[in-house]
Amino acid sequence: MRETFIIQLPSDSAAQLASLQREIRGLDGVADTSSTTRSIDPVTATGWVQLASASLAAAGGAVVLVQKIIDAIKRRNIQGATLKFDGVELRVDGASIEDVERLVEALRRTGARK
Repeated sequence: MRETFIIQLPSDSAAQLASLQREIRGLDGVADTSSTTRSIDPVTATGWVQLASASLAAAGGAVVLVQKIIDAIKRRNIQGATLKFDGVELRVDGASIEDVERLVEALRRTGARK
């Protein structure tokens, strides 16, 4: 599960995690999603998204896919959500294309090490 990143939602948005994951699971290029009842900290809801390896290999495909995930979070008016992977943290509220590219590059580097 190397191409897997964490989605953290603030506690006031925890009820939206299941529907958000259903939407994300339906996106082309997503291999799986899930959540945990245990959280990294007590004030967040935590889920994970695993990208299909082909999504990472496609030029720009993973960036577009991560942007779609960000858009799904924003459509729900969730404030304070973050995407995390291997030391890279992307705050959804102010995410730039460069931030998305940085997260995707971290996913690719780790995927290449398999």
